[in-house]
Amino acid sequence: MANKVQLMRIKNKATGLKTIPTLNRVYFNITYSKDQQEKTLPVFVSNQWTIGRAIDAIAQEMKLQNNNNKMNEKKLRLFKQDDKEIIYKDVSAKLDSLLNNDIIVNGESLIIEYVNNDCVKLV
Repeated sequence: MANKVQLMRIKNKATGLKTIPTLNRVYFNITYSKDQQEKTLPVFVSNQWTIGRAIDAIAQEMKLQNNNNKMNEKKLRLFKQDDKEIIYKDVSAKLDSLLNNDIIVNGESLIIEYVNNDCVKLV
């Protein structure tokens, strides 16, 4: 029930590409911390996208520099807010598959962070 309430709150404020059909939208409350300042933004992405495409769109909405396409640079990754675990290491995984397997939940709070390639948990 708490998740449904959070999802309703996020839907009212979420930003994202307006071209994504409403039925395909997946909503997240994204948090980014830098220099001990925390920024939280509700966003929506398409359930048809891969994690990598979703990270790109979230980075754009949050105005974060995205070096995911550059070698030897720190990469942006998504982590669960409750246990700090990476949501999925393979960025080519489709969001609808992760939703269907309950790896992520529509309306969930996530963290976006710059990490080294081998990082699977935030400290």
